[in-house]
Amino acid sequence: MSDPADLNDRLLQAVLKAEPASQIMFDVANGDEQTEVPTLSGPIPTLAKWLKDRGEALVGTAAALQDYFALRAYTGSSSIVRILRPGISGFFQHIVGDTASADNNGTIIVDTLGRRWKRQYEGPVYATWFELVGGVGVEESTHILSAIDALRETGGELVIQARDPRDPVYIDSPISIEVSNLTVRFRGELLQGPSTYVRAQGGLKEIMRPGQTRQLKLRAPSTVDSAGRMVLPLEVGDGAFLLEGDQIVVRGENDVFGNPLDKQITKVIAISGDDVTCADEPDTTFYPTYPDSDWGPDLTTGTTIAISAFKPLTINAKAGGITVDVGDTSIFTVGDLCYISDNRTEADFMAAMEPPVASTLRSMCNMEIATIVDKTATTLTFDRRLERGFPVEFGGGVAIMALIRNTHLKADTVRWAAPQPNRRNAAFAINYGARCTIELGLVDGKAGRIGAAARIGYSYDCHIINTHAIDAYRFESAEGYGLTLYYSTLCSIKHSHATGCRHNYLVQTGTLNEIAHNYSGDDFISGIDVHGANSVKTWIHHNTVTRSIRHSPGVTNGGGIRNGNTSHVIGDHDTVIEDNWISGYLGALHAALDVSPSSRDTVLRKNTIQDVQIAFRHYKVNTSNPNQHANRVEFSDNLVIRAVEPLDIENYDGNSYWDELILKRNTFRECGPVVVWDIPKVICKGNDVEDMAYVPAQHAFEFRAIGDLRMQGCSVDGAARGVIVTNCAKAALVRNWLGETVEGIPITDGGGNGQLILLDNDNGLPPTTIIDGGEFEAATTTVIDGGDFDDATGTIYDGGTF
Repeated sequence: MSDPADLNDRLLQAVLKAEPASQIMFDVANGDEQTEVPTLSGPIPTLAKWLKDRGEALVGTAAALQDYFALRAYTGSSSIVRILRPGISGFFQHIVGDTASADNNGTIIVDTLGRRWKRQYEGPVYATWFELVGGVGVEESTHILSAIDALRETGGELVIQARDPRDPVYIDSPISIEVSNLTVRFRGELLQGPSTYVRAQGGLKEIMRPGQTRQLKLRAPSTVDSAGRMVLPLEVGDGAFLLEGDQIVVRGENDVFGNPLDKQITKVIAISGDDVTCADEPDTTFYPTYPDSDWGPDLTTGTTIAISAFKPLTINAKAGGITVDVGDTSIFTVGDLCYISDNRTEADFMAAMEPPVASTLRSMCNMEIATIVDKTATTLTFDRRLERGFPVEFGGGVAIMALIRNTHLKADTVRWAAPQPNRRNAAFAINYGARCTIELGLVDGKAGRIGAAARIGYSYDCHIINTHAIDAYRFESAEGYGLTLYYSTLCSIKHSHATGCRHNYLVQTGTLNEIAHNYSGDDFISGIDVHGANSVKTWIHHNTVTRSIRHSPGVTNGGGIRNGNTSHVIGDHDTVIEDNWISGYLGALHAALDVSPSSRDTVLRKNTIQDVQIAFRHYKVNTSNPNQHANRVEFSDNLVIRAVEPLDIENYDGNSYWDELILKRNTFRECGPVVVWDIPKVICKGNDVEDMAYVPAQHAFEFRAIGDLRMQGCSVDGAARGVIVTNCAKAALVRNWLGETVEGIPITDGGGNGQLILLDNDNGLPPTTIIDGGEFEAATTTVIDGGDFDDATGTIYDGGTF
C-alpha cells in the first residue's frame, strides 16, 4: 500500500474528477471497511472510513463559485474550487508553476491574478463545458471549435450534446479538425446549416526552400485557364521559390483557431513569373484576404501556399513494382506514408485516346498511397506492389504525407436546416487521414443535403462503418451522393445503409478499396457506383441492392452495381463484384449489373439477381461519346431469376467494345433468352437455362456475329428451342445438353457462319433436327455434325504426325 500522502493525492484526484464524491470514495475503497491496511506511516484500521473522512474534508475546503466569470475574478487562497452552474459544473485545481496555459473557457481558466485553474476530469470532454447550450437557431460552431482546440495536443474524446438532450445542436459554420487521436461524438440531433460540414483533415509534409522566410501568398484571387486548371497569382517574387512538379498545399480562409476551412493539395505544372498553373481544377476560388470572414482580420491572414516534401521520379515506376527511384532519399524515413502520383487528370488520359477526346474533367486520376519499408540512397521500397505506373514524363513523384491519424467522427442523427449551395461539402468527411473512421447513425438529407453524406478522400486505411444515409435533397441532379471514397487506398464502406441518393455508394480513383455488407435501396442512377476514373482492384461483395421506386426517367445509364460510366471514360480495372443480392431493377434504362466497355478485367461472380428487366449489361456508348474499349469481362457462378433480359451485351458502332466475354456456370431460371451479339470472343461453359417460359420458335441461347464462340457443357430446360448461331466466324458447340426443348430443335444454324462445329449436343436425337438457315451475306462454309452421343462421327480427321 502506498504512503498516506500518496493516497491523499489519489483521493483528491478521484474526488475532483467525478460526482458524487461520496460514491467515488466508497468505490475507491471497494467496500473494504474491515481490513487493517499497513502503510509507511503506520496501520490504517478502516480504509473506507479514512477515505470517506479525508474526501469530505477535501471537498469541504473547495471554494464554491457560480461560473467561469466568478472564477476569473477569484482572489482567494483555496487550491481547489467548485463551479456550480449546470452545464459547466466541476472541480478546478490551481496548477502551481503554470504561467503559460491559455484560457480556453472550458478546461483551463486564468484568474485575475494570472493563476491557471485546470478542470479535473477523467474520460470525455463535454462541449457544454465550453458553454454550448443547444437549441434550434443557436449557432454553436465556435463552442465546438473551442472544445476541439482544447484537445489539440492530447487527443481524447469530445462529446457534443445540447444541455437539454431533447434539443438539437445547430451549426452553420464549418467544423475543421486537424487533431489526431481524437473521437468527436455528436449525441442527439445535429442540425446543419447550408454551408457547414464536419471534416477531419491532414495534408502533406511541408518545407521551406533556401531564402524563403514565410509561406507563399496571393496578390490576386485564383483564376482558371482555358483548360480548366487552377492558376495562382502569387505575390511578386514568390514564384521564384517554386519548381515545376512541386506538390503544394493551398489554404484559404481560416477558422478562429487557424485551421483552414478551404484547403486544396495540387501539383505545379507551369510557372510564368509569379503566376503558377496547377494540375487540377480548383475546388474553390482562393482570395488574398478574407475581409468578410466570420472570424475577423486578426484571425484570418488570407490564402497561403506551402511547398510539400516531394521528390520527382528519376526512372519510370512500373505497375507491379515495389520500388521507385527518386535520386535522393534523404528527406524520407522508413515508416513514412507516401502519396505517389503524376500530373495526369482524366482530361489528359482522354486526350491520349485514339482518336483524342477533348474533356473538361481536370480531377487527378493516377495516384495511390503506400508505406516505405526500406530505402537506399536513391530508391524507396514500399510495403506492397504498385497498382499503377507513374511515368517520369508526366511528372511522376513521391510526396510525404502528414496525416490525421486515429481520429473518429460519430453522430446519432444529422439533419439540415436549409439546402446546401455547394455539392462539394460532405456532411462528415476525412481528408488525408490514416486509421480514421466515420460512423453516423442517421443522415437524413431530404431537407437540404446536396453533397455527400459521408466522404473519405486522399486517405489510407480509413473506413465508413455502420452509417445510415437517406434521401438526398437533390438526387435528381449531379448532386446528392450517399457514402463515398475518393482518391484513397485500402479504405472501405461496411455495414451501412443508403437509400434515395444519386449514387448511394461511390468510389472514384481508389486503390484496393472495399464496399461490403451494405444495403442500398431506391438509388437515382446507381446503388453502388465505381465511377469510371481509374479505380483499381475495388472489391464489392455481400451487399443487398434493391430498387422499388424508379427514380430516374430519362437517365440512360446506371445500375444496381455499376463499374465505370460514359462520362469518366478511362475505366475501373480489376474490379471484383461477388456474392451480392440485387433485385427490383424493373426499368429498361438500368441493369442490375452494368459494366462499362472501358473497364479491364472485371469479374462478376456468385451474385444473385432476381426480378429485374436486365440482369447484366454492357452499356452501349453512342457515337456522341468517346471510344471505350475493354479486354475482357467474366460473368460466372451467378444465379439469375426472373430476368426479362438476362444479358444485354453487344459491341456498338465501333466505339463501345469488349474483346472477350466469359460466361461460366451461371444459372438462368425463369428468364428470357440469353443473347450475346458482336463480341470478338465468347466462352460459354456450364451455363444452365431452367424453367424458361415457352414462346414458339424462341431459342434459349442466341449468338450473333461472334468472332470465336466456344460453347460447352450448357443445358436448356423449358425453351422452345436450344441455341441459334448466326453470322459467327467460328463457333464450336460441344457436349451441350440441348435435347429437352419443347419443339425438339437443339441447334439452329442461322446462316452466315464461317465454321460451325457441332459435337455431341443433341442427347440422342437424330442429326436431321439441325436446321441450316441458308445464306446470311455469305454462305456457310463448313458444318460438322458430330453425330449421336453413342455413334461414331461420320467424318475422320487425320491430324498427321506430331
